[in-house]
Amino acid sequence: MDGVPTGTTAPYNNVAAAQRASYIGHSFFRNKNFQWDITLNAHLFPSLWNGGIDVAGGYVHEWRQDQQIGDPVQAAGDQLGFNAVPNAKFNQEVNSYFGEIKVPFVTSTMNVPFVNFLRWTTPTASKSLMIRT
Repeated sequence: MDGVPTGTTAPYNNVAAAQRASYIGHSFFRNKNFQWDITLNAHLFPSLWNGGIDVAGGYVHEWRQDQQIGDPVQAAGDQLGFNAVPNAKFNQEVNSYFGEIKVPFVTSTMNVPFVNFLRWTTPTASKSLMIRT
């Protein structure tokens, strides 16, 4: 008799079971990233009593794509005890803008007692996000 009987119809086959158990699933995870930015800054009116005003501004663009490709055997429902990775695709695009103005009122060269520097800063930023699946 081949193998150990497990019921009335089919014996247990160690070779076939080992071949099925040796399957290695291959799921793929792909990730792409891209980013670029531009920043500008300037020191305006350097002859003012406070040494001038600093301004800065910029733009940042970010793009990201993620993709999951599941193993075809696992995706077909023959999961061999493992859960299949769902096929998915994800795109994200971000545009960011920023600006800043610095106006010094007191600087270290003014020799004001107990004050090294005092300045007013106005940062501003904006971000837009677009997600596609």
